[in-house]
Amino acid sequence: MYRTKDYTLYREGLELVFKDLLKCAGITKAELSRRFQITPRAVSKWGNNPPIYAQTYLKLLIEYNKIQQKQGEKNGSEKKGRK
Repeated sequence: MYRTKDYTLYREGLELVFKDLLKCAGITKAELSRRFQITPRAVSKWGNNPPIYAQTYLKLLIEYNKIQQKQGEKNGSEKKGRK
């Protein structure tokens, strides 16, 4: 899996499917439905073709999680340096 400059995620040359986006974002379909305030059934009806807004949200969430992780690592190394 890798990232291109335009933030499109790929797996084996194919665009990531919905379940892969969910996994990378670290949330379930049920959690996504709660965040969008829609029924889990509505999310299930998307199948493997979620609307653009859901794909964009998941991609942004993946980026946000990466930034949070890097920030956590940075803060951890700063604390070690202060001792």
